[in-house]
Amino acid sequence: MDKKQIRKIIEKHLVDGKLSCADAHQIAEENRIHLTTIGNICNEGEEQIRITKCMLGCF
Repeated sequence: MDKKQIRKIIEKHLVDGKLSCADAHQIAEENRIHLTTIGNICNEGEEQIRITKCMLGCF
């Protein structure tokens, strides 16, 4: 799965342009990708995605 595909999955979970930490964990688990990959993709590009309600201080 490439970054564009992962970004589209992330964008489906956004609420007010933000991704909850719980959703980040769910996306990582369901797609068998590292949580750090989710964080890196959220930080890339012109429109960075903020991760909210962090549970473990990962983001």
